[in-house]
Amino acid sequence: MVDIINRIIKRGKVYVDESFNKETVGPLTVFIEGRKYYRFMDFFYITSPPHFLTTEDVVEVCNLRLDYFEKVVNLEFNRNVVLVMTNYLKENAININNYTSALDFGCGSGVSTTLLKQNIGISSLIGVDISEKAVQLAKNLKLEVELLTIDKHFPFKNDSFDFIFAIFVMHFNISFFSFNEIYRVLKPGGLFLYNYYNVESFNNQKFLHETGFIQQRIISNGELPRNHYVALCEKPKVDLF
Repeated sequence: MVDIINRIIKRGKVYVDESFNKETVGPLTVFIEGRKYYRFMDFFYITSPPHFLTTEDVVEVCNLRLDYFEKVVNLEFNRNVVLVMTNYLKENAININNYTSALDFGCGSGVSTTLLKQNIGISSLIGVDISEKAVQLAKNLKLEVELLTIDKHFPFKNDSFDFIFAIFVMHFNISFFSFNEIYRVLKPGGLFLYNYYNVESFNNQKFLHETGFIQQRIISNGELPRNHYVALCEKPKVDLF
């Protein structure tokens, strides 16, 4: 414990283990000045588990992730998550053509959006994020990205997208308003695909059900580390509400 305390540096509300040594990853929690902090992405210590962070804290953590991108982001893991999603679509003969449209919810700096573009032929793929920094970085990659304003309607018409993806997003606290917006802009019969950590801590399941999504099911099958899943749900072809 003393060793990790000596290694971490405070960045805003977050403590960062700037050794970035996979062999000496710190404990799951630490107490600093009488407050409990939780390990996140191996090298960050945050003020609460991810699903309890405020929106402002989520933006701060995500911006730090961008600052230390090469140290903390596992690109191979990102690729594998995207592959599970896109392989499912291909293997189940789900129609993707020149008219297909998709949204990357919580696209960050564009990693997931770029991987999705590489793996499936969706001509219209738009990313959205709440971080101005992330949106600018994604735009620098010539991606089509929009900045979301907290608890404001998404800048899209009803029934706009065939697919919505959320990659490394659902472990955060997503508001019921945002789930309603995801539901609103997804076409009837459209799929919402996402990944998350262990089932027991997946707090967004209730919101998905209350929003109106059906057929929630896990589609990963051992391709990812233990306690990590890829799942999907569907917007009914006939609106139930």
